[in-house]
Amino acid sequence: MLFIILLNTLMLCLDKYPDYDHKVETIFSCLNIVFVFFFTMECILKITGLGFRPFFKDRFNSFDLIIVLSSIQGIYFEYSGQKGSTYFLILRTLRVFRIFKLFRIGDLRVLIDSITYTMPIIIPYIVLLVFFMYIFSLVGMSFYAGMIRFDENGKVDLVNGTPPREVYDTLGQSFLTIFQVLMGAEWRFIWYQHMMACGMTAAFYYVFLIIVIGIIMLNLFLAIMLGNFDKSRIFTEKKKVL
Repeated sequence: MLFIILLNTLMLCLDKYPDYDHKVETIFSCLNIVFVFFFTMECILKITGLGFRPFFKDRFNSFDLIIVLSSIQGIYFEYSGQKGSTYFLILRTLRVFRIFKLFRIGDLRVLIDSITYTMPIIIPYIVLLVFFMYIFSLVGMSFYAGMIRFDENGKVDLVNGTPPREVYDTLGQSFLTIFQVLMGAEWRFIWYQHMMACGMTAAFYYVFLIIVIGIIMLNLFLAIMLGNFDKSRIFTEKKKVL
């Protein structure tokens, strides 16, 4: 069955735009039905052999059943002539996640269990990170809302200029700007734009932003992950023994 999952993933990887000719698309549609048939038979055999309650105790089994039902619904949308091709593509793409069944064997299972054990622990960190981003968003709105406007020549024009995408005019735009800066996506250009429009205060704002969130919070995240990874690995090994 793992081999069939890999073949299904390979078939989904062959999809492209613009589409293939009609013959190739017909072959893909037939293969799609074949894969759905195998996955459906797997779920039926598991339910028949294990029973409903033991079947649903395993989260992977529940996930497989959801994928099978969504795939059958996707085939119905494809051949019934109803509108919903985009929805069908989304349902078909969900089958890619079946490759996570490979994590059920060997050290891969230990790794995924370790990550699952660690994720609830970092929830307070995520709350703290969002809180800091919220504070910096409010500070950015206080200093730079409506101040970043440029004309066609790239000069500051607060009257007739147009704002770039990275501004602090609203709370949502502020969050997106800070997120882009933290991801390192052209953050120097954003820094330079704000320095041109608002002076050297923007330099101190972005330096403080990078130090507090980009460096301190990132190192805190790494410390939490590394500190709990060994604990989660020991917990997973004990769970395997029991």
